[in-house]
Amino acid sequence: MNFYSFLQLKEYIGFIKSDNGIGVFQNGKLYISIALVNDINQAFDAWYSVPENENPKIRNTTKVNSENNSIAPFLVYHCNDWEDLPVYFDVELMNPDGSVSPEKGKKIPLIEENQNLQNLLYAASQSYCWTFNKSDKNGNYIIRITIHTTTRVIAVFEMDFVIEQ
Repeated sequence: MNFYSFLQLKEYIGFIKSDNGIGVFQNGKLYISIALVNDINQAFDAWYSVPENENPKIRNTTKVNSENNSIAPFLVYHCNDWEDLPVYFDVELMNPDGSVSPEKGKKIPLIEENQNLQNLLYAASQSYCWTFNKSDKNGNYIIRITIHTTTRVIAVFEMDFVIEQ
């Protein structure tokens, strides 16, 4: 991405850079929160197993190690009259050397057209997870999450984490 398009990105859509494992985008009609987690299945279980009036216990992370060797973005959203549905997200992994991993998730559903949207927070029903082993290099990695419709980009999150094996 050249410098001009980076400035345009910051000016016209949400660009969120996070090094604490949590990122939030909010405008008048859409709220999206992303937490990096080591166990995406545990995050989904925590989200769906608590009553509506309680908060699920989802722990964000910025580290991958031999005990917690996977990482995934967990997305939560609230939508109030968003006019451009459905909404999707793409995820990709940027390595410490700046290269992009070929393993990525494309056009993962976030908000469906026929969904009954109320004043509640919803979790994305899917995500994408990376698992690392001892052959992966230690260092700082970035997960880029692009929130979009079929016609435009809404927000781009860059979430930093480190591998310490």
